[in-house]
Amino acid sequence: PLLPREDTLYFTILRNPREQFFSNFIFFKHAETLQKKLRLPTTSLDTTISSYLKSLPSNIITCNNIINPMSFDLGFTAFRKTLETADRDSQIAYFIKYLETEFDYVMMTDRFDEGLVVLTKLLEMEN
Repeated sequence: PLLPREDTLYFTILRNPREQFFSNFIFFKHAETLQKKLRLPTTSLDTTISSYLKSLPSNIITCNNIINPMSFDLGFTAFRKTLETADRDSQIAYFIKYLETEFDYVMMTDRFDEGLVVLTKLLEMEN
């Protein structure tokens, strides 16, 4: 393998899902697109987002740059294809267990400074 498991610290950085959702929604200008698609009058961002979320089927798992983008980036879409016979909750549970075996460390952007301190210790980079 390119990066042998025994010699490599596998880590990722996750962001508060709510903050990421709003950030993506604004950055990618989804409000304008969804107002046209859902035939909404120009309204507040909260109303547009609420209407969009209500339009999604409740029985599916969506992973894209709006809904669950971190799951998408971590490979959930491909992973769940191997579990097509499992129900939605089981697919999510299996994916979480899979991630727990894949990553040695998970940082949160909300606690970035503290996360860097821990990462420094894990990488044995202390002075």
